[in-house]
Amino acid sequence: MESVINYAGRLPEASLKVDQLHQFLVDNIEQASSAKNNVTTNFFKLVCIYDLLQFKQL
Repeated sequence: MESVINYAGRLPEASLKVDQLHQFLVDNIEQASSAKNNVTTNFFKLVCIYDLLQFKQL
């Protein structure tokens, strides 16, 4: 799961599905407070990517 969080942001936009990303974030919300700083940072980056894809703005 950490690998997904750490590398999903590097995927091309076309390969990210908004609904799947949303469900992944919901299912793994505990990673927002991970003891590993890089996981926490990249989790919140995925949240930003989700917002951008879903709402088309930052």
